[in-house]
Amino acid sequence: MKRTLVEALHRVHGTGRRLEVREAPPSDAPAVIERWLHDIGGLLGEPSNVLLLSDVHLLGDELRQRLTNVLARRDGSATAQLVMTSQPSMVSADDELDRICRASGEVPALRHRYGDTQHLAWFFLRKYRPSGDSRFSTDALTMLQRCPWPENVRQLEAVIRGLARRASGRVIHAEDLPPECRVPSNKVLTTIEALERDAILRGLMDRNSNVQRTAQDLGISRATMYRKMRRYGIVPSSLT
Repeated sequence: MKRTLVEALHRVHGTGRRLEVREAPPSDAPAVIERWLHDIGGLLGEPSNVLLLSDVHLLGDELRQRLTNVLARRDGSATAQLVMTSQPSMVSADDELDRICRASGEVPALRHRYGDTQHLAWFFLRKYRPSGDSRFSTDALTMLQRCPWPENVRQLEAVIRGLARRASGRVIHAEDLPPECRVPSNKVLTTIEALERDAILRGLMDRNSNVQRTAQDLGISRATMYRKMRRYGIVPSSLT
């Protein structure tokens, strides 16, 4: 979301400047790190650039310090405009790289911006179905707005991208939405956990929320089924 926001602001206010986006290096190999730092230094040397360093919280401690040194040496009057996105909770409070920033802003999690979900859902639907012949039903939009989206806009975009590829009709209904949209949990799951949750949800939906029959289909006990449902925030009555 942060990157999307910066790109949108640049489209409106970045007249005459070129937006350059860079992420963390793909590996910790010394040669890769050196090329990355050299690239950053070159981009900073062009006053016509706006340089966006995305997700700098993913940089290792040594690379953060080296990047800090590069940024500290620049002459602010003759360098590119610099924007960095980060996850504050993953960076120490006394981080030197963060202190270089002259101004900072916080983007609230998507679950705290109820009204934005609908606009973003339409935006991504137009992006992945540019023909413009698809739309959401009211019940689908309501369900999307109720989702906690623990992975924020990235998760919402992935859901809409999947719908755009799979849904065959012009109208996307609530029943077309993936299982993850039917649980209230705001916990970020591992890949294995997400697969397990989705298998339970699909089983319950196929069995009209019958817990016993779903547990039998999955080869687990009823007690285990209830334990896993509590873990993933699954309420069978909400699936029908």
